Amino acid sequence: MYYYVEKKDSKLIGKLESNDSICSDNFIEVTEEQYNLIKIPYNVMDNIFDIQHIIDTQNQESFILEKNNLIIKSKNLLAEYLQSNPLLFTDGKYYSVTQEKQNLLNNAITVYQMKIQLGIPAELKWNSTGEECTIWTLEDITALALAISEYVEPLVTYQQAIEVQIRNCTTREELESVVIDYATV
Repeated sequence: MYYYVEKKDSKLIGKLESNDSICSDNFIEVTEEQYNLIKIPYNVMDNIFDIQHIIDTQNQESFILEKNNLIIKSKNLLAEYLQSNPLLFTDGKYYSVTQEKQNLLNNAITVYQMKIQLGIPAELKWNSTGEECTIWTLEDITALALAISEYVEPLVTYQQAIEVQIRNCTTREELESVVIDYATV
């Protein structure tokens, strides 16, 4: 099925469904979705409106959605990269660098410091990837937290730069040319 709007001087004056393609300067082919959104007034001559505005608005909304989806994809790819690429620390072991693990590590250090300040006995425990927790000194776990930060920060900065690049795209061609590759960082 083909969907058309009839135009006169760039103004919509009618719409038509057809099983056959129509080649005429008086008709513009539209999507079924656009066709269904178009309302033809009863008194067409008194209520002519611009179909191109409807099409342009829908295209712009679609483009914004595509940009937002690519930004979400860039964030998801970062999370996947962090999940798949743990940090090799100075002790020769690997440590997870996901956002969740970073939050847990920072919380463990903060709680340990609060307990020490309050005079409550405390131990710092952490684990390498796939191993059980062991007791750490504050100095060693702080070094791990800083190493994770130094490892992750350039990746986050890269994601933020990609997000700005996506937001600045003005055409689909520009959007399609955006490359997201965390392995290059």
